[in-house]
Order: sequence, then structure tokens, then C-alpha cells
Amino acid sequence: WRWLAFGLIAAGAIGYVLEYKSHKNPYPMVLLAIGAALLYIGRYVFLSTLGAWQIWGPGALAVLIAVVWNKRMFNKKGEHQHAQSS
Repeated sequence: WRWLAFGLIAAGAIGYVLEYKSHKNPYPMVLLAIGAALLYIGRYVFLSTLGAWQIWGPGALAVLIAVVWNKRMFNKKGEHQHAQSS
């Protein structure tokens, strides 16, 4: 499972890097990295699914916030470009 987690984190990071080129805001990517680190530490360093929720819980929340934030910025950029081309 650990390698799957690393693969998903890497795939997410690549997606964020590509979208960063569109909206030029590094903060969602930074938030994603922090959240991913907290998730990894809470799950694999402390080897607990529920016992270390104080660590991985905020990490999961940070990842979720980063995804929503990044998606909204990407949508705003697309709407802005669409309005200019019309």
C-alpha cells in the first residue's frame, strides 16, 4: 500500500505542477505537499489508521482543501480565457 500511496502522491503532484503553469499560484501545491506529508506520517510512521488521526486527519483535510482550491482557480482561469475569446 505504501508504494501505491507514493504513486498517487506523485501523480497528484504532477497534476498540480501542470495546473500551476495555468494559474501561477503555488499555494495549493504547497498545501497538498503538507497534507500528503501529514497523511504519510500519520499512517506509515506511526503505523496507525485511527490512533494517529490527530496527524493524518488534518493532512486529509489539507489535501481536500488544496484540491478544491486548485480546481476553483483552474475553473476561474478557464472562464476568464473563455470570456476574453468571445
